[in-house]
Amino acid sequence: MGNIDGYLLVDKPAGRSSASITRQLGRILDSRAGHLGTLDPLATGLLVVCIGKALKLVPYLQKGAKRYLAEVSFGRSTVSYDAEGEVTATCEVPDDLQTLVRKGLKRFSGEVIQLPPPYSAVKVDGTRLLKLARRGADVELPERKVTFYDITIQNWRPDAVVLEVSCSAGTYIRSLAHDLGKAIKVPAHLASLRRLE
Repeated sequence: MGNIDGYLLVDKPAGRSSASITRQLGRILDSRAGHLGTLDPLATGLLVVCIGKALKLVPYLQKGAKRYLAEVSFGRSTVSYDAEGEVTATCEVPDDLQTLVRKGLKRFSGEVIQLPPPYSAVKVDGTRLLKLARRGADVELPERKVTFYDITIQNWRPDAVVLEVSCSAGTYIRSLAHDLGKAIKVPAHLASLRRLE
C-alpha cells in the first residue's frame, strides 16, 4: 500500500502489547506507524495509531487527557500493581470498604504526585524500570506530577470497585489502584483496565 496518512482507532485486546499492534499495522499498511500512548498488555480499549505523516502530530496529541474504566480489587497487593504480579500483601476486606474507598478517593483530585509502578516503561538513567525490576535492582522510583480531572464510582463488588477515571497523560492507573489501597490501609491492585477516550 504505502503513502497512507491518518489515524486508526484500535480496540486493543487483552494480552497484546501496544507496540506489537502498532508494528503489525505498520507492516500491513507498508507505512511508518506509532501510537498515542501505551496500554499495558492486560489493558483493553482505545489505542490511537498514527500512520505516515500523521506521526508528526504525535508530540502534540500525546499530551491530551485520557479516560479509563478501572476495576480496583482489594485484599491483595502485588509487585506490579496489577493482577499478574507476585503478591506482596494480603488482608481481609473490611465490611466498611465502600465508606473507606469514598473517603480515600478524596486524595486523588487535581494535581498529585505519583510514583510509577516498579514494573513500567518509565526510564531511569536510560533503562526502563521494568528491566531494572526484573534484575532485582533497588531503584528509587521517579516522582511525577499527574492530574486527576474526575474519578467516578461506577459499580461495586464485595471486594472491588469500578471507577471511571479522567486524567492527564502519563498517569498510571495501576499506581492509582495501589495508592488507593495504601490510603485506606487495605492492599489493592488493578484487576482490569479499559481505555475509553
